[in-house]
Amino acid sequence: MVSVSSFQDTNIPEDSGARNMENFTFKAHRRAFLFALSLITSIYAFGYAVKEISAQKEDGTAGGSRHINFIEDKFSYLNIAVVSRRFVERSLQCALMCLESLPCFSFNLAAFPDNNDKLLCEHLPSDKYNNSEKFIPSNAFHHFSIWSPCSAVVCGNNGKCVALYKENSYVCLCTEGFTGRNCEAARGRLFAAKTQ
Repeated sequence: MVSVSSFQDTNIPEDSGARNMENFTFKAHRRAFLFALSLITSIYAFGYAVKEISAQKEDGTAGGSRHINFIEDKFSYLNIAVVSRRFVERSLQCALMCLESLPCFSFNLAAFPDNNDKLLCEHLPSDKYNNSEKFIPSNAFHHFSIWSPCSAVVCGNNGKCVALYKENSYVCLCTEGFTGRNCEAARGRLFAAKTQ
């Protein structure tokens, strides 16, 4: 609980020690309030943002670091060949290990700890966008993929988004009969529009 104090104006002279003490007390209460507010906000944001983990680790070069955001898909599993399997205590440990491993693009993490209070972490060499047919529901795992240009893109009409990580872009592979940047146009309609 955070309490905020307000002070009534009194007839104490400005240069009085009591007025200075009152100002100091107000500033101390204000600082405590702001600290408590930032702490509450941080705790709320941490609890709410569990679905996005950010991992950063120095790579040993002068002034360099790598930074990756992992987006969580609860109770989902990417069923592809595993680069490595480890047991961890928290999802952040799994994310940091993935960051250290160059072939790691995503990971599956056990939704519930084992008898030793450890979570199984599986590092994967690809992501759910490039293997959408192998991305399945799961009662036992959560899947974490790196942020992808496909995270914010919807390829229409059952098109498949393919991330172009080096260009920070994407391409939609459209199903037969559709075209356009996001597979939004039917080929028959496009042809009819051009001939008119």
